[in-house]
Amino acid sequence: MKNIYYLFFLCLSLVSCAEDDKESFNLILNQTSWSGELTLSNPEEIVYNINIVFETENSGEYYIDKFIPELPFSYKTTLKYKIDSKIILIEGGYNNILTGYWWVVSNDENRLILKRNINTEQDCDTLDLIKLI
Repeated sequence: MKNIYYLFFLCLSLVSCAEDDKESFNLILNQTSWSGELTLSNPEEIVYNINIVFETENSGEYYIDKFIPELPFSYKTTLKYKIDSKIILIEGGYNNILTGYWWVVSNDENRLILKRNINTEQDCDTLDLIKLI
């Protein structure tokens, strides 16, 4: 009788583990608008106000609020993106400052924190965004 109880609890625990494995990270950005700060860390830390709109499942645009002609990138441009689990690859656009692999560090319904170049602390850039729509 003890063996039956043991097998029952073993099967029950395996089923509950299988349910946990099925949970996956699901980030959907299309048709959303975000506002926040872009912090660039190399060669020195600079913070920009940024607005990002993810229009479709793979394209969008961003706008940096304070246009400075000396910026080495475009203050407004389109972008292409692809979500792969907890990484967002951003490409495209003219001198796109957001180009690269962004790691999702934190994600809840209204706030998204992304980091790029996470392997080196001094070069690590951060996008801290609040959802508008």
